[in-house]
Amino acid sequence: MKRYFFIPDLLDGLEEIVLPQEESHHILKVLRAKMGTNFYVLDGQGHIASCELIDNPHSRKLALCKVLKIETFTSATPQITLMIAAPKGKTMLGIIRQATELGISAIQPIICEFSENRNRDIPKNWEQQLLEACKQSGNPFLPIIHAPLSIKEAFQKYKNAENIVATVPNQYKKDWQQGSISGAYLNLWIGPEGGFTDQEHDAMIAQNFRAISLGQWILRVETAVVACLGAIYGKTS
Repeated sequence: MKRYFFIPDLLDGLEEIVLPQEESHHILKVLRAKMGTNFYVLDGQGHIASCELIDNPHSRKLALCKVLKIETFTSATPQITLMIAAPKGKTMLGIIRQATELGISAIQPIICEFSENRNRDIPKNWEQQLLEACKQSGNPFLPIIHAPLSIKEAFQKYKNAENIVATVPNQYKKDWQQGSISGAYLNLWIGPEGGFTDQEHDAMIAQNFRAISLGQWILRVETAVVACLGAIYGKTS
């Protein structure tokens, strides 16, 4: 089983790395790894180092590793920003984890009329969940979480981008823009459990948003995220 650890800066030419205190505790105390153990270190910026645990003569608490190889990865295309009316509690943590495992580039929380979560702050456990998901999946790119915006603010900020919105069957209208996914950057809009209002949909249509149908059933937010990302990757692969 591959095990991944995190360090913010991972540069070519390094011969040895000292893991941060929390990561050192995990590999030395929790996993009780022995000298010579092989593992991986990622920096969230597209680099993964193959490493070997070696003795640290200066500290018993900080793990020292020998760098065997550093690989540089290219981010997926399109780079997807998840525009989401964030649900409350653990549901959002699950969405963050699954979206990170599926390779999204950023998360933009939005506050719309039917939003349950109207918090303007980013909870610390959201960022921790991003990191844990990267380490679990081996995703070399750590997504960015932007500060929450009202839906009107988000319309303004992202008005010139390629935008796709998930719709339920009775909202999959003929006046939605159609066409293939071709851009390098894409914003995927997922509404709250109550969906976007007709007024919010009309504003999206006016800004040339395109729709992606989720089939004949109404899905929960967390299911819609995975279904939409699968559909987008299927069209662009």
